[in-house]
Amino acid sequence: PVRLGFFAQRTSGDPHSLDPGRPAGRLFLQALSDLAGSSMAGQGRVQDIQLYQDVGLLVDTISSNVAVFSLASASNLDGSRDPMVAAAGARILLLPLGQLLQWRAVAPAQADIYVIENPQVFEEVVAYLQTQSAEAQMPLETLEAPTVVCTAGWPSVAALTLLDQLLRADPLNRLHYSGDMDVKGLQIAAYLMDRYPARCLPWHIDTAAYNLAMQ
Repeated sequence: PVRLGFFAQRTSGDPHSLDPGRPAGRLFLQALSDLAGSSMAGQGRVQDIQLYQDVGLLVDTISSNVAVFSLASASNLDGSRDPMVAAAGARILLLPLGQLLQWRAVAPAQADIYVIENPQVFEEVVAYLQTQSAEAQMPLETLEAPTVVCTAGWPSVAALTLLDQLLRADPLNRLHYSGDMDVKGLQIAAYLMDRYPARCLPWHIDTAAYNLAMQ
């Protein structure tokens, strides 16, 4: 991978020539979209970053991040285990895209992985699992607490990268998505179910949950 600014400098002599706000940058994004056979160009910052990443160009690996609770393990590109995951224990990890790109593989705590769009719901679920662990005086792995991921709205490139890694770890791994019962929440559900066919299931997105929410 190479950073977009360095790539632009190398190819044109100007590190800003391929910035999305410039004509050449917009044309470059459209070309990447055409080559990928998609219509992602110009659909938003997340989609643009995904187009760059798919061809090995890095734009910003710090501001794109994802929150996750209870990972089993992560291995670095050289195959060594990352001690950060074990050291996290019952704490939430906020992982930038740059960190995820340093991992070769990531394993969830169990095959069923829970993806929550709303940060407040995510924190409430994590607090419940943390309380269970504390009351039982058992570590998370013994308690078999599941891995929980928070997208905090529309999934960022970091969130999608982590979900890709978690599903790649084992063909039996699957996602359970829960989001707000509104247009954006349902759009995210449709997007994830389309991106991960047969491996992403709606969680508490049904008639009973809708009727409860309406009360």
